[in-house]
Amino acid sequence: MAGSSDLLSEVWREACRHIEIEESADAIAAVVAGQLPLRALAVFRPDPTGHAVETIALGLAGLPLQVAARTPPLPAATWQRLQKWIRSGDVIRAGGEGDGEWLREGLPAGLEGDLIAAPLRT
Repeated sequence: MAGSSDLLSEVWREACRHIEIEESADAIAAVVAGQLPLRALAVFRPDPTGHAVETIALGLAGLPLQVAARTPPLPAATWQRLQKWIRSGDVIRAGGEGDGEWLREGLPAGLEGDLIAAPLRT
């Protein structure tokens, strides 16, 4: 397996190569799947007005996956925990031995199996 810096460089190249986020997600998913067992790469955006989470892009590296376009309005406690996690910048894992199982409540339906999530702060 190539070093993590090689993989990160290739991910950045693909991200910069495409204007549309959907194209970037597909390309990045293919690159990462070449090094790690990955089924899909999903990009979500929190909607502070509706206290919901929207699916922005889905890059498939494996079998087809159906992910809902949006969550219903989240309960206040879930929304607050999601906002706190986004501010933290922490990578979390849901599934297996991960402690981020709560995150599934805050993401659109359709995600199965292990989930690794990293918030992008602006």
